[in-house]
Amino acid sequence: MNFVASLKRIALVKVAIIIFNNPENQDIVRKSDRPISDGLCSVNEIYTLSKYLYFKQKCSNCGIPNVLMEKILQLIPPIRRQFEDWRYEHSFNFRHDFGQMNDICWSFLGTIDYMETAKRLVRSEDFTFFQRFPVACFYWLTNDVLRLWLAASTTEKENLIPYIIDCGSRKNILSAVKQWIKWLEDGAVQKRHYKYLKKLIHFPGVIPPPFEIWQKLSTEEVKCLRRRILRDHFGTSIGRDFFFRMDANIRMELFKQDAHSALSMHLHWPLQTEFLEMAKRLYSSMDGFIFFM
Repeated sequence: MNFVASLKRIALVKVAIIIFNNPENQDIVRKSDRPISDGLCSVNEIYTLSKYLYFKQKCSNCGIPNVLMEKILQLIPPIRRQFEDWRYEHSFNFRHDFGQMNDICWSFLGTIDYMETAKRLVRSEDFTFFQRFPVACFYWLTNDVLRLWLAASTTEKENLIPYIIDCGSRKNILSAVKQWIKWLEDGAVQKRHYKYLKKLIHFPGVIPPPFEIWQKLSTEEVKCLRRRILRDHFGTSIGRDFFFRMDANIRMELFKQDAHSALSMHLHWPLQTEFLEMAKRLYSSMDGFIFFM
């Protein structure tokens, strides 16, 4: 988990993201050739020859040296896959395609920062109250939840739950929105925030809550929540960033309890280079099931 990128790598990633985000390239770069599946990156799988030649021409037009051009071209497929996975996950959760959102927040590693992107999404005027409010609830964005609720009309508030039900959002999204609304309708008192929202930590796919929630949880609740975050978010920056900030000893103890999810995390971009080292460290914690992951 102590993944350190070189300055050269960071610079190449930045150039690849600029190419990916260029409006001229949107039609070809964001058009998926296949359904999204397990999140594992395969350059041959998602990078057709036509796309390779297209981007090679783009790079050559920019005067990029050949030796760097090939490295940049190798970075575009996993970056594109990051976008595809983010787009699919949010479409699955909220039943709305946010794929035309151009304000994605990218990290220096070439991965999408889910939390920062969620903040940009809920503050964008390109989406409706019905589309933004559930996202704000799911990502624990208290200030945005309150702001959107206060700005919403009576009709919008009355139609929010029917809208979520009609569009077929996941049950945990509907339940989370209902809990936030209970808090809002009870006056949105900060002292009652924990009382209404604590139960959200038991929902599948829960996002790591803010510090004020963590500090009120029991030791056992903290352990359970950490395990759930590892199990549900090993393939995205949500889990990766959460565990990267954790004390190394605590993180390794948690990884030993769920070696399958820990190793799966290290099969995802950009941690693949750390997989063998992590496998060695977790070898004594593996069982037969791990070889069928």
